[in-house]
Amino acid sequence: MNSVLINFSGHSLNQEVIDELKSIYGELIDARPIEITFNDDVEKQIKGLVESLSIKIDGAFSITIIPPGQATFAILLVSYLHGLIGHFPNLCYLERTNSGIYIPKTEYQVQPQEIRSAGRKFRYSQHVV
Repeated sequence: MNSVLINFSGHSLNQEVIDELKSIYGELIDARPIEITFNDDVEKQIKGLVESLSIKIDGAFSITIIPPGQATFAILLVSYLHGLIGHFPNLCYLERTNSGIYIPKTEYQVQPQEIRSAGRKFRYSQHVV
């Protein structure tokens, strides 16, 4: 298994999209529906979500995620996954079509690790005398 796409969005993907994604990624996983409450231990909830997946996320293979729509939860989930694999997962943009179907835009993958590196480079350039 070289690469896995994990759909954390809560939106179902149609079969045509699933077939296309399976030709791009080694495996496609639909995470269980996300029900998170910030009144309870968020770390425990994220750990439970990750443990419910059919694979072990340990950095042994590349992962790309379709993040959840709730921004705070998406940030926390990406942070947790970074802790598990030692770098940011790639992110796949999910776009709603006119017919209401959500289509992953695989040609436009966001690579947070590159953005992080650019921020570091900028930070270091600001300290040059």
